[in-house]
Amino acid sequence: MGSLLDQLLEWDKHAFIAINRNGSSDILDVVLPFLREAQLWVPFYLFMILFATMNFKRKGWWWVLAFILTAVLSDVISSQIIKETIIRIRPCRDPLFSAQVIFRAN
Repeated sequence: MGSLLDQLLEWDKHAFIAINRNGSSDILDVVLPFLREAQLWVPFYLFMILFATMNFKRKGWWWVLAFILTAVLSDVISSQIIKETIIRIRPCRDPLFSAQVIFRAN
C-alpha cells in the first residue's frame, strides 16, 4: 500500500510543478491575489443577503442561514478536521522540494 501512496505523492508533485511553471499568466498573477481578499466580497455578500430577504421574505432568511452554516461547516471541516488529520507539508513549504517552486509576488 505504501507504493500506491508514494505514487500518488509523486503525481501530486508533478501536477504541482506543471501548474506552477506552465499555468501562470501575467493577468491572473495580478487579478487572483486581489480576488482572494475578503474585503472585496463584502458588498457581494450584502447584496445577496438583501436580494434573498427582500425577494423571498422569510424563506430568504432561511436561505441566508443555510449559506452561513454551510460556509462555517465547510471551513471547520476543512481547516480543523481534514487539515489536522492529514498532516502533510505543502509542496511550496517542503525544504526538499521548494527549490523547484516558482514563487510569485503577491
